[in-house]
Amino acid sequence: MSLTQAVSELATKAKARTAQILKCLWRLGHVHSEVFFKIYNAQILPVLMYGSELWGYQRFDVIEKAHLFACKRLLNVGLQTPNNMVLGDLGRFPIFILTAVRCIKFWLRILRLPEERLTKKAYSMLLHLQENGKKTWTFRVMQLICTNGFGEVWFQQGVGDVGVFLRCFRQRLVEQYTQDWAAEIETKERYEFYSSFKCIFQSEKYINYQQKRCFRDCYIQFRFG
Repeated sequence: MSLTQAVSELATKAKARTAQILKCLWRLGHVHSEVFFKIYNAQILPVLMYGSELWGYQRFDVIEKAHLFACKRLLNVGLQTPNNMVLGDLGRFPIFILTAVRCIKFWLRILRLPEERLTKKAYSMLLHLQENGKKTWTFRVMQLICTNGFGEVWFQQGVGDVGVFLRCFRQRLVEQYTQDWAAEIETKERYEFYSSFKCIFQSEKYINYQQKRCFRDCYIQFRFG
């Protein structure tokens, strides 16, 4: 019943599948990032995000490291390469954004269930425990919603248009991350050279140029210092 152990096992499985996919793709020669991430989103993300309806409110480093492992292997850089550089050049956002949205989507689905459903009864019990000072799943969901500026949604216990709200919620998380990313790039000494030519969080075109892998690797090493 340990979430930490559960997500650690998910991350281990995801890393193993990532290595197998990249091994097959490298045999074909040039690996296009869009092709790789399309496969990754279809084959690896479901493994990493399994059960995230329950634990998605929390950021697990082991899950993020499994995603970064794939990104760094694709770019053929060392595991000690700064994460902000890798994600910035690939235009990839942390997995936490996806798991948080999935958790909130599950919460909204529970709210629409009839009162006689067992899931809805369990939710009501968690709310009762929360009112008595227990830090339950509902408490974590409330924190996730309120800290991102949507407290009225929690107090109203629902929204009118679920799709619109989830898009707004995801956009809020994306904006917060990109702001934090830009702040670190501009202020930390490690990124002094990198920030001289990189200031926008987006995928770089050089990654998918049809060129020899050794040339691309040298160019990436030059960019990352």
